[in-house]
Amino acid sequence: MREVGTQYPLELAAAIFLVRRKDNPYDKSLGISNETLEKLGKLDPIVTAPRAQPKKTSKPSLEPTKEPTKRPINVYIAQKFKLTDPILPKARLDEAKIMAGIYPLLYVLENSIRAFMLRVLNHHIGKNWWDEPDLLNLELKRRVEKRIADENKEPWHGKRGSGVHQIYYTDLGELPEIMTSKKCWKFFKNIIGTQESIKRRIREICLSRNIIMHCNPLSKHDQTRLEVYFRDWENLLEEKMDSIPN
Repeated sequence: MREVGTQYPLELAAAIFLVRRKDNPYDKSLGISNETLEKLGKLDPIVTAPRAQPKKTSKPSLEPTKEPTKRPINVYIAQKFKLTDPILPKARLDEAKIMAGIYPLLYVLENSIRAFMLRVLNHHIGKNWWDEPDLLNLELKRRVEKRIADENKEPWHGKRGSGVHQIYYTDLGELPEIMTSKKCWKFFKNIIGTQESIKRRIREICLSRNIIMHCNPLSKHDQTRLEVYFRDWENLLEEKMDSIPN
């Protein structure tokens, strides 16, 4: 704190200190002025980056070395951005700022579930598992085929991705239908637990998802629920990583 304080005004130094400590300086409860936050946003990222800790030296071990555990990649999502609108009240603009921090949770969670399912089914059945007869509900496959066909009718607009797997054309609420199907559940049950658990959680996440996708704000209670389910999922993956195929 003293180190940065010699170069910058006290309040700006405090904001830099919070960033280095991996706290959020844009939290209104901290009382940092907008002027200071604006100055913080203009600083070189090197200035506000968390300081590297000195490496600890240790004696060589005779124990066999283990494969390093892959740790999740942390992404800092800035809370500071400016929006204006000639007719919307300030409350709506404030909601936009709050929801900008909520959407990434949903984005990462939903795509993580799909990536997890692809790993499991590609490993146990093969990369063409979607086309396996009698594996999936025919109505589900028809819905996906229609979404792909409808998307192809609008060549001027971007697609979900070039050559992406059909699972990315499913809705979030349809994923449990695949996981818990008669021929697939045996590959998931030792990782997921019970069918009711995954169905209930995704059903509740879908309720929040629908609100977000229609550009409405989540209540604080629903925000907390989404954050808890996100952490639950991340913790589950870390705990069961040895059972999840690469």
